[in-house]
Amino acid sequence: MARWRGRWPVPFVAAASLLAGCTSGSAPMPLPTATTAAPGEVPQLWERRDLSPIGQPVSAAGTAVAYVESKDHLYVVALDPQTGRSLWQQEISLSAIPPGVVTEPVLAGDRVAYLRPAPGGGVLARVVLADVRTGRDVAAGPDGQFSAPPFPCPGSTDVCVSYSAGDGRWGLYRLQAATGRFVAELPAAGLVRQVGPEGLVNLSGGRDPETLARVRDGRTVWRLAVADAFGAGFSVEAGWQWTRFAAGRIYVGSAVRPPAQTPAGRATDLATGLATVGIDETTGKVLWREVGTWSTCLTALRWASDPGQAQLPVRCRYRGTQVARYVPARGRVVTTYQGLDVTVEGFDLATGRTTWSLPVGADHGFLGEGDAPTRVGPTTALVQTSAGPVVLDLARGSRSPAAPAAYWCPRYRNFQHYYSYRIDGSDAYTRTGGQTYFRCTERGTWVEQRPTAAITGLAGIRFGTVQVLASGSLQAFRIG
Repeated sequence: MARWRGRWPVPFVAAASLLAGCTSGSAPMPLPTATTAAPGEVPQLWERRDLSPIGQPVSAAGTAVAYVESKDHLYVVALDPQTGRSLWQQEISLSAIPPGVVTEPVLAGDRVAYLRPAPGGGVLARVVLADVRTGRDVAAGPDGQFSAPPFPCPGSTDVCVSYSAGDGRWGLYRLQAATGRFVAELPAAGLVRQVGPEGLVNLSGGRDPETLARVRDGRTVWRLAVADAFGAGFSVEAGWQWTRFAAGRIYVGSAVRPPAQTPAGRATDLATGLATVGIDETTGKVLWREVGTWSTCLTALRWASDPGQAQLPVRCRYRGTQVARYVPARGRVVTTYQGLDVTVEGFDLATGRTTWSLPVGADHGFLGEGDAPTRVGPTTALVQTSAGPVVLDLARGSRSPAAPAAYWCPRYRNFQHYYSYRIDGSDAYTRTGGQTYFRCTERGTWVEQRPTAAITGLAGIRFGTVQVLASGSLQAFRIG
């Protein structure tokens, strides 16, 4: 399943390692360690405490690929999932990507796509397509600026990027895996930024209104004004999240109204300032619109029912006011809420109609902050409610009491990056990662006990009988 995600970007937000200064190759690595399992606990295979992951690993060609940070720099590292030994590593650039965009590994077929810093660092970088086992460059583009992470070009093993040579002109470009050529897919009058899977881009900054477009093989399939999709005043550039539901050939996406400036900060009324739409991916026709909602609850409930299957159709409905204020001393945006109330909903893909709902109150975990709901089954999540923890079936909306046990609770992970992004005339250094896990009880509190193999098999990524996941370190467990 192809997915693309971005938490609410600014202004509407959202250990010492050997990696410092390293390049691909055979640099000496600390030996992975393991700890003994108590009865009933999942046995640990290895742990890399020298690596600090910013999100969960991905799998390609039998290799685990993760993003890790060290001393305010970011690196891609490939590991053997059976032994935990590093195969290669390279530093990553964030170029001109906004702080609210989630940073996570990108695969194009069985290859890794990433932005490598150009000599001198800063905003200049080049897109690289690398062999996942060796880190060897398969293809690399020219130096320039990038407004979003690379993504797989639709229907191929090429990689596409939003690129500018630094002259203020942007376009969508393709790095061809077979030839190494870097060719234009879509020139743009202003800024072009990929915002969703299968060639979904946003065009802004030119003479025309902000516009969504689907691009495939150098051809624009359709265009749709953002105002026609979401309503007057909404902007994808102010914050977005898109999911492609392959079974229905539907894009489901969320966007925001730019916040109002107040003495307390930038304020957004959640009931009117958010919206989710369903769009026919073939024609660009808007199928439905739900104001006051956000798809997958700001990534809190973003997972598939089975590997390779479509994301479950869930969203959150919000009420209250969010106030975002940039704090220079912290180098990040601080958010507060007034009258926050959240309801989790299932919905029909074709019509957007609500099929079930569960009120969860003022839970910040459904806002991309703090701790997220815990996955406890293929379609079920452990959710905290005023009546206590319940197990919610995201497919049907049914719920049952949560059993006392040890679980892997996900927590949103931000990180610091040495190269700042200018916000309101100040430098922001805090960037958005994915989710990492910690051991917890059914009530979300930390616990020493390690979860069972069955629960661990729902966290991270599986390699046969080995499960690799990210917590404060990278770890692997024997689950079969």
